[in-house]
Amino acid sequence: MRKPERPPDLEVELRLFSTEEGGLQQSLPQGCRLPNDFGLEGEMNDGMYIFKGDPPAPGEIGLAELWLLVPERNAGRLQMGSKFYPWHERLIGEGTVREVINPVLRLQV
Repeated sequence: MRKPERPPDLEVELRLFSTEEGGLQQSLPQGCRLPNDFGLEGEMNDGMYIFKGDPPAPGEIGLAELWLLVPERNAGRLQMGSKFYPWHERLIGEGTVREVINPVLRLQV
């Protein structure tokens, strides 16, 4: 696993659903790449997660830096508190944007 050569796009809080809620059976690996639903109809935005500390286990919350594969798809749409939903064959949790690092992504008011 190698970090991208550019700064992350977002700092996020990721809550993984417990196994009983339909979540995963185990923790995500450091550097995992997941499709994420940011609310664009019929579209996912893949991203690479680098967790601050150990990756969260099912039912836990983790902090991560997130690099989006195509950040410009969400240009001008995100702000602190924006929700998104990571997938791994199904919905596996809920994410919250803590900081928009990439200025291209910041909500234009």
